Amino acid sequence: MLNERAGISVDLARRLERAGVSTARFWLSLQTNYELAEAGPAPKVERLQVESPA
Repeated sequence: MLNERAGISVDLARRLERAGVSTARFWLSLQTNYELAEAGPAPKVERLQVESPA
């Protein structure tokens, strides 16, 4: 976690919350933001065209 070798799991986030170190939601949000930043920009995706039933 501190050396970027392990991420924040749900279990760890809950344990940190029980220890009084912010909320589990906070820790999971940090992990999600980190993973999104590491992934880079989102790929371009074309919108699906859904045909209406006749």
